[in-house]
Amino acid sequence: MASLKKHKVLITIVSTILSSGLLMFLSLCVFVAVIVSYVLTDDQPTINTEAPGSAQVSGSPFIDPYIVTEEYGWYTGAESSFGRHAGADLASLQKYADVYSVVDGVVIEAVSGCVVGGCGGYGNMITIKVDGKELYVRYGHFLVTLVKEGDHIVKGQKVGVEGATGKVTGVHLHFEVRTAPGYNKDDTVDPRKYFLF
Repeated sequence: MASLKKHKVLITIVSTILSSGLLMFLSLCVFVAVIVSYVLTDDQPTINTEAPGSAQVSGSPFIDPYIVTEEYGWYTGAESSFGRHAGADLASLQKYADVYSVVDGVVIEAVSGCVVGGCGGYGNMITIKVDGKELYVRYGHFLVTLVKEGDHIVKGQKVGVEGATGKVTGVHLHFEVRTAPGYNKDDTVDPRKYFLF
């Protein structure tokens, strides 16, 4: 009787390991397929630098369909890494999509090639101070930045093209809302508190 119980326990353990292994294998296959699709479709976009005045953006920096790939807040990553993501990551379903401002404001920062260190790995990025508010919107990882420091931006104006510059694993837009300029994560807030996307 005791050996029958041990046998059932052993079968349960083996089936759990096999099913977990199969799920891990399938997850790995999906991950590899996504990475391969990014690598094989290395087509660079045609960039239209004209900002369409009629672009309507209702809380989203994209007009094209997109998905949220990483939310704002605490996360646990591979190998027990953890941290706080200072914004939301959005990936257009068409890679290298145009990015539009969600606010009226002034570009107070336009940086090219920020990889690590003081500028946080944002790559090509801009920060806009919102008109009339102590609020800042940051866009990171642009392929191309279409505005410069001092430019006054209007909501719906094209400000860049989604890319993969800086510390990234793929083409996307880092979308961040701050209560102060700079790089202190304590000054960031959940973008969903201000914008519907």
